[in-house]
Amino acid sequence: MSKVFLSYSRNDLSKVDAIADVLDQAGVPVWIDRRDIPVSVPWFDEVRDSIMEAPLVVICESLDWYSSEACRLELLAAEEYGKHIEHVDVADQDPVFAGKQIARMYGELSAADHVHAELLGRAGAWARAGRSSRSLALGKALRRLCSVENKTGLPLTPDARDYLRASRKRHRRRRTLALFGASVLAILLPLGQSILKAKDMISEKTAAAAEVFLPTASIGLQLKWDVYGALEQASQRVFQGHTEFLTRNALMDALDVPVPDSSLVAAGRQLVGFTTGEIAADPVVMDTMGGTGSAASKPHQVSEISAGDKGEVLTAPGALCDAEHVAVSPDSQSKVGIRNRRICLSTGKHAPVTATLSSPLTSVAAAGGTVAVGDANGTVHVLNNLVEVGSTTISAGPVDRLKPSHDNQFFAAADGRTGLVHILLAKDGSVYRKISTAQVPSALAFSPDNRVLAVGVGESVELVDLTTGVVKTTLRGGVGLVRDLAWSADGAKVWAVAGDNRVTSWPWRSGRVLFDDATAWFVGLSDVDPSGRVTAFRRDGTIETIDAIDAIDPVNASVTTTRTSQQEVYNGATDSSGTNAAFGLANAVMLRDLGTGSERTVPVPNCLVSSLGFARHTPTVYGACVGGMVVAIDIRSAKVIKTIDIPRLGAQSLAVIPDTDRLLVGGYDGSVFETDSQLTNVATPHPSKNLSPVRTIVVSADGRTALALTDGTGNVGYAFAGHRGVGGDWRWDTMILSGATGTGQEIRAAALTKDGKLGAVGFADGTIEVFLPEDMSPGWHWTEMSGSIRGLQFTGDNQMLLVATRDGMINVIPSCPNCHSIQALAQTADRRVSNARTMGLFTG
Repeated sequence: MSKVFLSYSRNDLSKVDAIADVLDQAGVPVWIDRRDIPVSVPWFDEVRDSIMEAPLVVICESLDWYSSEACRLELLAAEEYGKHIEHVDVADQDPVFAGKQIARMYGELSAADHVHAELLGRAGAWARAGRSSRSLALGKALRRLCSVENKTGLPLTPDARDYLRASRKRHRRRRTLALFGASVLAILLPLGQSILKAKDMISEKTAAAAEVFLPTASIGLQLKWDVYGALEQASQRVFQGHTEFLTRNALMDALDVPVPDSSLVAAGRQLVGFTTGEIAADPVVMDTMGGTGSAASKPHQVSEISAGDKGEVLTAPGALCDAEHVAVSPDSQSKVGIRNRRICLSTGKHAPVTATLSSPLTSVAAAGGTVAVGDANGTVHVLNNLVEVGSTTISAGPVDRLKPSHDNQFFAAADGRTGLVHILLAKDGSVYRKISTAQVPSALAFSPDNRVLAVGVGESVELVDLTTGVVKTTLRGGVGLVRDLAWSADGAKVWAVAGDNRVTSWPWRSGRVLFDDATAWFVGLSDVDPSGRVTAFRRDGTIETIDAIDAIDPVNASVTTTRTSQQEVYNGATDSSGTNAAFGLANAVMLRDLGTGSERTVPVPNCLVSSLGFARHTPTVYGACVGGMVVAIDIRSAKVIKTIDIPRLGAQSLAVIPDTDRLLVGGYDGSVFETDSQLTNVATPHPSKNLSPVRTIVVSADGRTALALTDGTGNVGYAFAGHRGVGGDWRWDTMILSGATGTGQEIRAAALTKDGKLGAVGFADGTIEVFLPEDMSPGWHWTEMSGSIRGLQFTGDNQMLLVATRDGMINVIPSCPNCHSIQALAQTADRRVSNARTMGLFTG
């Protein structure tokens, strides 16, 4: 039987052992390296073979996992072999919950997934055994293995393809005589009846469906290579009167692609790049003759380029030791040049110092007093004050590109031959992360906050989240190969020098960062209280209070930090007045008076409190225990006053219906339950449909709309929108949420506006989906956040959305800029096409 492969850090072994025990009890076979690798076998060869033989690879996420090079290699191997990848948070999830989640995913694997794993495993063993014919497949086994040969999403290794070819060849030899006799017999048999003519008749309904589906499918196909053509086709279809759901979806997909907001031309010049990697106002570009010019002085044209200092030009020899390549550190305090094997470093007013390496040098970057140089043999050398402190070989060919991060902590390196970018630690040159891109990188640039790497790929730019290694989005619609990249100082815009003489920019960040601390780990956001404050809860028990957010004036919003006595918090909530807060702990709930700071802890044995909610009409706070009961706690006495067991697999999340204080409880099995405020009985208004836990559930302030969110299966998540009728009964609609990264849609946060007309869902890969719960129509897709989304909250007038992430960021962004009529969306698409024509980016 195929095994589940667990990728984990050794520091998390005790938690992973607990998960493995749950899987063992569920009858799910598990492979982890501490059990199965003989000491004499090379580590990675055995790990790679085991990944090939596993249909499901589980990433046991933690801070230690992300800092482990071995874990990153395991993930790269799993992606290379097309494995199903499931992420569990060992630091944040109960082992029983995580084990059940993995067991459910394993049970949902298709037969093709298991056959694919079997094929890769058999082929690997065949290759290791010297390709013996005795190991080849025949008959039913061969037919079974061949069934996955051309399956989309199930890539085969070279050994697997060779194994199938060899098996077929042996099979053909054994069947030659039998096939010859059968063919002779077939000739002697009478010919069968002639082929019937196919009926050329399509029903009216089928024709109508095809009339909608085929044009929208055509828009989707065109979007892959021509974003402006897709925008034009989609908008024209709306202008012709087509307003169907599929047309709106196709239009939204086209609008979701970031396109340039400006594109300028330096007439008669060949540009080299930008003078700095961070642009405070208008970008300044350099040409091959050392001249510089502003890229925003004239409409659609770079200003006249004046004579410049050739010593500052990256591609021309200059005054710095007659260097062939020159780099300047982000703080402009250091300059370093290379020529042949020689390095020349200048810092401040001191005379340049030099060093010589053994191989010819091909690229250079400076980060303060630390220098990285790439050589012709594919090795990056890191030197501190020109003394080598480490080196890493990234390729068999020359290292073509190097870029430092703005905090001098990292270097990005690319070899110009593969689509792989290495992120190296500046302290010793070791590999922090490997990033796979769509094409060979032509340019690199870190964002000012060092959370995102911009990578030039052909005429486009991929933006990669450095925490997760996921490509957040691709900036498209430019013209010419991207030669250099730079960011605006606030991280809101990406600039590119493309082709010979074009400077193009894309908008990236639409809102404002209110809080940024990479060491913080947010677990949730409270509702907006009457004074316009929102409380952000951190894993270490700290709370951040955001003031003035309800005024839709992010410039005046301030953040205040308050410490509590807790060290490990799983979630939090505040009451409607903003006076009291509750913290979900392991086996307890802590109550805190936000005015006085007094704290009281209420024991809740055998309960990991995964969700909290305050009643509006009584001094009560409710808590959901993972896979268990719901508890009611009296705030005045700080005691548990009532509990109720949730049917089937127990509770996962809850929300209080504001006008009645009744509870909606998200079940561990995917059902939605309802109970009264006294916890006396449980009803099931929405039974399970996909057996995936309801991660989060929210109710609008008017109590008429609810959202229940589950992870779904594979790369698809589900949003269930509940609408409460006059009699109190709920009607539930379903929306399928599919993400852009293909890593599985793990839902982590949700929010509704007060009137329930707008909903937002946040995922573990940092994406946010905004939609209209009334008819489940799509609204907007945000990709600019770094790290897993852990908290969402709309402001009072629904115009802004507050976002908190696991990576310590609090942002405020426009809630849904395109939640308008389909005609308004078409006008937006038409303006983008018109602007592209004006800038010379589209001639269609």
